Order: sequence, then structure tokens, then C-alpha cells
Amino acid sequence: MKEPTKNQLKKIFYYYDGNLYKKKNKKTIGNRKEKYIRIMVNKKRYFYHRLIWIYHNGIIPNNFDIDHINHDTHNNKIENLRIVKHAENLLNKSKQKNNKSGITGVRWNKERNKWRVQICINKKKIHCGYFNDFNIAIKIRKEKQMELGFHVNHGI
Repeated sequence: MKEPTKNQLKKIFYYYDGNLYKKKNKKTIGNRKEKYIRIMVNKKRYFYHRLIWIYHNGIIPNNFDIDHINHDTHNNKIENLRIVKHAENLLNKSKQKNNKSGITGVRWNKERNKWRVQICINKKKIHCGYFNDFNIAIKIRKEKQMELGFHVNHGI
């Protein structure tokens, strides 16, 4: 679906502090209950964060995502948005809801009675070892993330 242009958006809206406001009635738009806010423009629904990026920077090339740096999908301030290829966006994922240890890539292994550390990149799992000490396991995981170029917010 072709998104509106920067000029088209600037004719309809003005931006302030992470929000788009209709110029006609000065109302902010978008359903705040959705994980990713979507709005109607010219009778089509678009992701709010993508429109804010376009409003500031112009078109988004194919195969690029707009990432919420701090993982808050309702924080659409331009400072919290960055354009990245999809593979790079995966290096800034939130911690999964079913995470039990509190640290992405660190889990308790019952058979060995140790903390197992692994990391997944490009759909490949990399085993980083088993550790008695939880804090050492966390340190190893964080070091591997940085070595592989993950965003500092990954897994938070």
C-alpha cells in the first residue's frame, strides 16, 4: 500500500511532541489501545509511527522498518524512531513475555543445574555455555550481544 508523501501529510497535519494533529480541528488522532497505533488518511489505514517518520524525513524505502528505539510503541516522538532494515530491527526486540529468568537468552537448565546462555542471529542459535553463576551468565550474554551488533536496548 502506497503511503502518503511528506507534502501530503504536511497539508493535513502538524506535528508536536510525538503526535500528529489535524490542522482543521487540532485533534490528535489514533486509537491508543492498539499495540501499534493506526490512523486513517485518505480512507486508508496506516501505522502512525511510519507517518510521523514520513512527515519528518520523506518516503520509506522498501524493505525498511521504522523502529521504536525504547520499545514503547506509543512513544512516537521523532527522537524515538529510527529507520532500519528488517534484519537490524530484529536486533532491538523486546524481552519476550514468557521469559522466566528476566534476561533474554539466559535460562535455567534443569538437567545440568546451571544457567544456559544462547543467542539467535539470522535464524541461527549460538550456544554460549553453561554457568553456575547467574550474573556471569548475564555478563556473557551481554558481551555476545554487543559483539554481534545488537542494539543496547535488545531484550529489555
